[in-house]
Amino acid sequence: MDGFPAKMVVPDPRSFALHKLWVSDQDDREAIQKRRDREQAKAVAKLIVKCLPQYPFEAKTLRMFPKDVVEEVEALSRTAKMPPGF
Repeated sequence: MDGFPAKMVVPDPRSFALHKLWVSDQDDREAIQKRRDREQAKAVAKLIVKCLPQYPFEAKTLRMFPKDVVEEVEALSRTAKMPPGF
């Protein structure tokens, strides 16, 4: 209202990408949703690498997540296509 930025408390975007990747591998997930989850994980990971380099995908900084999931999303971020406009 006063023209200054509003403070927002949000989760670490890496957590979103890692969670979406993990969910995409769950057996009880519908196939179309699994594909959507994986694509969302790739897109967010790529955006993080490109626009938020201060948030690296490193196992030591994301130790609360399984190491294999961290390594997989980091690899996906290198090969994922950017969404239109980026």
